[in-house]
Amino acid sequence: MSIEYERKFLLKDDGILKMCFDKKHIIQNYLNLGINETRVRAIDNKKYFFTEKIGLGKARDEFEREITVEQYKSLLKKYSQGRTVEKDRYFVTLQGTKSCEINVFLSPRPIKLIEVEFCNAEQMENFSPPEWFGKEVTESDDYYSFNIATRE
Repeated sequence: MSIEYERKFLLKDDGILKMCFDKKHIIQNYLNLGINETRVRAIDNKKYFFTEKIGLGKARDEFEREITVEQYKSLLKKYSQGRTVEKDRYFVTLQGTKSCEINVFLSPRPIKLIEVEFCNAEQMENFSPPEWFGKEVTESDDYYSFNIATRE
């Protein structure tokens, strides 16, 4: 298990999508497996992951591992809550960060959200967002993917 240091922002300027170096299509389903945020994810229908996140806010414990398509289907069949998000994820290089991903949610409702991950808390707190970032929504429950999947 590792700690995920992350801040979230709305996307103000779509022009940055032209500068992204990669794009993946993601279908993310939430599972009924206890009190933590538990999900399975299909990426381009080629890779599958099981993830559990513990806690809320900027720093959360995260456990993630790759699973087989058979495990993915079995977990969906047994534990699916019927809560799903579908999104295109764009990857952009942003100096001073571990990663920067732009999620363009296709369903259940359209949202454009930037997620920036950091190596540590200090890097996260010292980050200054570029101009193409919109409002910071890190602390807003409305922008957790689980809540996006449950609110229309």
